[in-house]
Amino acid sequence: MDVFFLDQTIENLTVSFGRSKATPAVDPDILGMEGAVNRVTRCEQIPDSLSQDADGWVVCCRECSSSLDVARYLQARGRFPVWASVLCGRQWAGRGQKNRRWISPSGNLYAALHWPIFPPPWDRGIHLWIGYLTIRFMARMNVYLKLKWPNDLVSAGNKVGGILIEQRNGLWMVGFGLNIESSPCEAALRREHAMTAGHLGDVLPRLPVLSLWKKFVDFCRSAYDGMIHSGQPSEVLRQVEALLAYRNRAVRIVDGEFPIRGYILGLTENGGLRLSCGKDEQVVYSGSIVPMEGRG
Repeated sequence: MDVFFLDQTIENLTVSFGRSKATPAVDPDILGMEGAVNRVTRCEQIPDSLSQDADGWVVCCRECSSSLDVARYLQARGRFPVWASVLCGRQWAGRGQKNRRWISPSGNLYAALHWPIFPPPWDRGIHLWIGYLTIRFMARMNVYLKLKWPNDLVSAGNKVGGILIEQRNGLWMVGFGLNIESSPCEAALRREHAMTAGHLGDVLPRLPVLSLWKKFVDFCRSAYDGMIHSGQPSEVLRQVEALLAYRNRAVRIVDGEFPIRGYILGLTENGGLRLSCGKDEQVVYSGSIVPMEGRG
């Protein structure tokens, strides 16, 4: 996998990407590049397409507003084909679900990946399939996570990461955030947060961030092809349900003025969350899960 270190262009883009104040520069070695990269100063120096036998590439930058912003910038200039990705050392305007702030200090993983379009019947519930593949990869690293519907990654009752999927002009960009070395303190979290934040520093094998990311992208390419060509959504859905945080537990789904209360039963193939609400079953498609027994 080719690696490009995009330096000067990112610095020139800081105004358009909304940087509000100067911060200390992030050392490129924090990503574990170790000099084995192609240093470029203009996005035009990055190839505009993948050759037939190419295994993707990753564009690294010290810091940016968000990896998704850089991915969109490159894609708009024809420099970001399917399976290309962005990896950055720090984000100053990282975002999560519902455009919430994603605290992004250096030392963690912040990346964006141009995902191929899921063909029918896989084109529903996309966040479930990507979350499932992410958890499968982490299991290969001997890190065992749960999925807090719809897009959070959980370890030992703590939120350690998240996945954000953005579709524009028929293209899928997937943002990944994973707390490797640090996590936000309680005071930095939004008031209605459902669980505390954590990081994987004690359980994840010591590996440069770039090496970890390259392994992840390689795994996703292979596992994605295998899943859509030899599996069925209903089969994979059962496996995703087994990975759900708070399954069979009483929860509140907060999405607007009136929360929905019930027990988590499972999932629908189009990405909904099935709840037992008294004598009825209800399906929700958005909202935040808050456990009724308390946080954690």
